[in-house]
Amino acid sequence: MRERGECLKMLKNDIKEQIVAQMTPSSAKYKETLKMLIIQGMIRLLEDEVEIKVREGEQSLVRSIINDCEREYS
Repeated sequence: MRERGECLKMLKNDIKEQIVAQMTPSSAKYKETLKMLIIQGMIRLLEDEVEIKVREGEQSLVRSIINDCEREYS
């Protein structure tokens, strides 16, 4: 039982490391994931206007995908 728990813990850590390595702000996966999260938030809120808080340094990234988000949301 303890050995199984250790294996699961190691697997979880390995997966976390892979995600962190692949999801750099400059990667295409990060951009697509961010776009999908924005769209999902828009759908869940169902508001005419939505305010998005953006981390410092990612404003240009969000500006580059916001039109795609609006189009897909429509």
